[in-house]
Amino acid sequence: MTKKIYYVGDFVTNTGPANVNKNYIKYIKDDCYYIEDNSKIKRLLHFIFFLPKCEIVLISGLSNLHSKLCEIAKKMNKTVVYLMHGYVKEEYEINKVPIEKRRLLKAEETILENVDKIICVSEKFSTFLKKDLPSFEKKITYVNNGVDIPQKVDNKRTNNKFYKIVSIGGGVRIKNNLDICKAIEKVKNVKIKYTVIGSKGQYGEQIKKYSFVNYYEKLSHEEVLKILEESDLYIQNSYFETFGLGIFEAISCGCKILISNNVGALSVLKQLSKHNIIMDNEDTSEIANKIKFIYENKNERINYLKDWKLYTWRKSSKKLIERCMEDTNDKKSR
Repeated sequence: MTKKIYYVGDFVTNTGPANVNKNYIKYIKDDCYYIEDNSKIKRLLHFIFFLPKCEIVLISGLSNLHSKLCEIAKKMNKTVVYLMHGYVKEEYEINKVPIEKRRLLKAEETILENVDKIICVSEKFSTFLKKDLPSFEKKITYVNNGVDIPQKVDNKRTNNKFYKIVSIGGGVRIKNNLDICKAIEKVKNVKIKYTVIGSKGQYGEQIKKYSFVNYYEKLSHEEVLKILEESDLYIQNSYFETFGLGIFEAISCGCKILISNNVGALSVLKQLSKHNIIMDNEDTSEIANKIKFIYENKNERINYLKDWKLYTWRKSSKKLIERCMEDTNDKKSR
């Protein structure tokens, strides 16, 4: 049976884009050609063989290989759609990556310039991207990532010696976990243990010096879930976050959450109170006050996802196919 879409992406590893791809492909495999293999040669050969059979190429995630496949698809006059998980131009700026090390910038520019449609992984991210790239505004849209993880009925109740806080992202500047450490120092009369998971980045060594910090550079997904299940509060203090799947894993493990206003997941978490949102992620006093408030109300039951069934992967998958199949604007006008 001829399929209309060729789905280009990583379906093997445990990166954010790969996990999204694996969730999507469960529901749309009958609509797509794709390959579960990360060998560049095998992927290229598979792509070349099946490309003539499809009408649309859906590219999910950024890589130099994906940039080349985008160019091939354009030369074959295919409609090309980009599922955009991250924005390295912005991430490089925030992380202050030296110009000579911005190895994926050209690939991103090539894809954004050549595709017919850009699907952002959250509504909030699409709004940001339209402002940052006004010349591409007409081809930018969104499908919020799915959240097939219903929240546990009862939030954690702290009966332990310590109030346990956790963040993922390590010492990478864009995650801004260092300011969480500074904020925790300001929280009085609460014994806190703060677990940080992720690569050292710019601030890892500084974070490790705080006496209340447990730092893990690498953990398996199962080990991360175990820590979440043992924690009380999950904090995501990012300068920029296109979605934030870890937030929903934390919710499903019973954690309370505190997230910055820069996080794309707010497109789904529409019921959050002001006490769960950090408006200025460099304001350590604001962060400290909100940690204290959440701690003092630790026994309050909160349903962060009252309408989570509206955002399942099954429903997001259907929307993704609809976005891909929608008539694109006249390519020549671009």
